[in-house]
Amino acid sequence: MTHTEQLLNIAGRFFAQSGAPKGGGIVFCALSGGPDSVALLHVLRHFAPQQGFALRALHLNHGLRGDEALRDEQFVTRLCATLEVPLIVGHANMRQRPLPQGESEETAARRLRYDFFEREAVAAQAAGVQAFVATAHTASDNAETLLFRLARGTSLAGAGGIPPRRGRYLRPLLGATRAQILAYCAENQFEFVTDSTNNEPFCSRNLLRLQALPVLQQINPAATENLAAFAADAREDAEFLQQLAEELLQKSTCGAGWKAVQLAAAPPPVLRAALAFLLKQQQMSGREKVTRCLQVLQGEVVAAQLSGSVTARRSGGIFYFEQAAKVPVKAKEWQLPLQPGCFAVPTGGSVTVLIKDYEKTVNICGGTKKQLKNAAEYGMINEIPVFRTRRARDTFRPAGRGVTKTLKKLLAEDGVPVAQRDRLLLLAVGGKVLWLEGYGFCEGLAAQPGCERVLQIDRKPEE
Repeated sequence: MTHTEQLLNIAGRFFAQSGAPKGGGIVFCALSGGPDSVALLHVLRHFAPQQGFALRALHLNHGLRGDEALRDEQFVTRLCATLEVPLIVGHANMRQRPLPQGESEETAARRLRYDFFEREAVAAQAAGVQAFVATAHTASDNAETLLFRLARGTSLAGAGGIPPRRGRYLRPLLGATRAQILAYCAENQFEFVTDSTNNEPFCSRNLLRLQALPVLQQINPAATENLAAFAADAREDAEFLQQLAEELLQKSTCGAGWKAVQLAAAPPPVLRAALAFLLKQQQMSGREKVTRCLQVLQGEVVAAQLSGSVTARRSGGIFYFEQAAKVPVKAKEWQLPLQPGCFAVPTGGSVTVLIKDYEKTVNICGGTKKQLKNAAEYGMINEIPVFRTRRARDTFRPAGRGVTKTLKKLLAEDGVPVAQRDRLLLLAVGGKVLWLEGYGFCEGLAAQPGCERVLQIDRKPEE
């Protein structure tokens, strides 16, 4: 069997088993220009007619590697032009924006990359088309993920590594090793580019790829495949335990808590899975926190502080989580990048972000453009803004007033109560406010006939 046949068989099994798109929709190929993503593009191009989906490609230039990043962008542009695959290129300009506190450059790059994928997929779906994003994760990536999580400490669910499918995200090459990918590209004489930073041991994943896995492959040449197979087994086992854990929690529910005796009587693996599930609902995870909950549940301690605002308690035979009174969050302590969807805001309540097709939005509301009153032209926002609360020297130009003012002056002149000013949600690029709670979008961003996509923000304060 040729290397091409091997890889197409692997991808074919994925499309047969994963519930991937058939008979319509768009699959966006996340295309970096490296061998994995180039192989993925060719494989998707092979399966697109069979599966009945339209193929597009996405490339994000993070702006981190200078001329090399420009080389990658030019390469994928030429490649997609040759293969007649439509390409969308984004620019993150990471060198020009500060990293969020506590976030590494690698993590920030991944977040911005997936923000870009999500925006394009949501925009396609807003136009009435089912959209998916295919990423070039391989069995080698899965092996690295498993080793990384085991070294850091993980549960059975974490040992499951990378799933073949997660929502709209597809991984058709997850069953192939990096060696198989390279052999496939060589056999077909497919050109690709190489990220020079992949060969530098500056982060955990690179250390695993460059040092740990080669040692394991000396012990057993099939180490990568075996690690990936273990991850797949762990994922199935974790899903089964999750089902048992949810049944346990449902049966033991009592008011806002759970019957401690009934929980404690469950088999240890099921109990740990149930506590991990409850912690996840509290936006927490980790073996140590599961252990603390077990101590409370089994009566070793009365309560255990799990975070600054959540405490696990047992009282009257009931195990429950106690929420501390909320302390106002300072403006400089958080920010959330603009992305489609509905999410909670640290200062209370939630915000919903919609990115929709202009013409479709107009047609839905009968051509009256009523829905566009509080909408902005998405294409005019060139950088990724963030949601946050006000900071010193923020400026805003309210629509229809023809004047730019500092937020401090504007809110004071408009009589906004002092206690509310630091809790107002805003969307900004640097110190320029694009949208302000209670005011809408700034002047100059209004959606106009002829634009492609509109941005709408729905703010729901805390009840």
